[in-house]
Amino acid sequence: MAATTHKLFINCFNMNPCCDHWAENGECKTNKKYMEKYCKAACELCTPNFNITNECVDRHVSCKQWKEGGECLGKSKLFLQENCRESCGLCKQNKYENSCLPQGLLLHEHNKNIIKELKKNGNITLENIPFRN
Repeated sequence: MAATTHKLFINCFNMNPCCDHWAENGECKTNKKYMEKYCKAACELCTPNFNITNECVDRHVSCKQWKEGGECLGKSKLFLQENCRESCGLCKQNKYENSCLPQGLLLHEHNKNIIKELKKNGNITLENIPFRN
């Protein structure tokens, strides 16, 4: 009988689909406390056991189970939008489009200070974004 190999579970996930975007805009330093807690992979604080650049995969072993339980649209939807894109049918959707930026600012992603601008205008606060525990 052949031995089964299992991947070692490493808790190195981004808890929000915006983490990569925020990290690219300097939030790992600007909002260090929040980003260290909720955006570990994006801030390179750990080494995930998945290819972080592959946008169309299930990064967590429980994705299919969570989808069957309705979590793709439930209280943990931001975590699943980031880590269960295949199971939740999000492979063709730009992950930043619906969750990171107000529609009017989509064309301005190149702005280095986008997060500060959003916070100033009251459109987003990093402190109150839902996440999966």
